Amino acid sequence: MLNKSAPGIKKLMPGDKAVFYATSFEGKGFCGWGELATEPHLLTPAQRSYTFGKPSMFFDFAVDFKVAEFWLKLKPIEQFASALSFLKGKSKYLRCFQGSIKAITQEDFE
Repeated sequence: MLNKSAPGIKKLMPGDKAVFYATSFEGKGFCGWGELATEPHLLTPAQRSYTFGKPSMFFDFAVDFKVAEFWLKLKPIEQFASALSFLKGKSKYLRCFQGSIKAITQEDFE
């Protein structure tokens, strides 16, 4: 689910790949990846039924995935921070993931 005001939402296209970032009791990090099958669209009633609490209740849009893979164990961001070009030189790199959609290079994705 996506917030309509998230930076980058209008640039999402079928075939784009996404890396999923999550925060949990285990920490903060990557939890999977997917390939988009659709452009962002309004939530369907079925999708809306899965929204509860904040911030999900404020999300209006979704994308469908051609492929979606979730990992059993969170991959901590600290493992990758020094290798990802879009995080280099940023001391507060966790802020990069708050409420946004970030375009990354194919090299960073791999």
